[in-house]
Amino acid sequence: MDSVQRRRYDPDFKRNAVRLTEEPGRSVKGIADNLGISTDILYRWRSDQRAGKEAQRRRDGARYPEKSCGNLQQSTEMKYRFMKENRSSFPVKKMCQALEVAQSGFYRLEKAPVSKRQQENNRIKERVKEIFSAHKGIVGSPLVTADLRDEDKLSKVSRPRVARILRQAGGRAFVVQLNSGVF
Repeated sequence: MDSVQRRRYDPDFKRNAVRLTEEPGRSVKGIADNLGISTDILYRWRSDQRAGKEAQRRRDGARYPEKSCGNLQQSTEMKYRFMKENRSSFPVKKMCQALEVAQSGFYRLEKAPVSKRQQENNRIKERVKEIFSAHKGIVGSPLVTADLRDEDKLSKVSRPRVARILRQAGGRAFVVQLNSGVF
């Protein structure tokens, strides 16, 4: 059985071939025919070269716009908050375009009153901070929820909601296992 000898191409040859495909008015098929290679190989080289450029950009600190900095991936509300904070530095219209949000939504949210849910979350957040400091920071969401449920106005608060608010407030729960041999 004869093994087929694969032709090896110089990296400069590959780069120049791909560069030819980027020139206007030239087809990949025509270039491949002139160079005596298949179109599949030329397409693969072009794909590899583009992937290499993207990898180089990532190494240099640039990223894909879709996966760019954290601000672009945040919720719409966070984008609007960012816009409100930077309103004096940048035009609202430009920020809306860059963050891909509606300008009307920004102005609507700016004029809207705080919702009942947000008001209740703020009340819970204040109580959570008080409970957290009363327990000297060694408390988790189940215990905080139990303490909140003892109060009449907050008797129906759920543990996941308290856990979320606790995380947003910057609280961390420390769990000590009594049977761990530490004590």
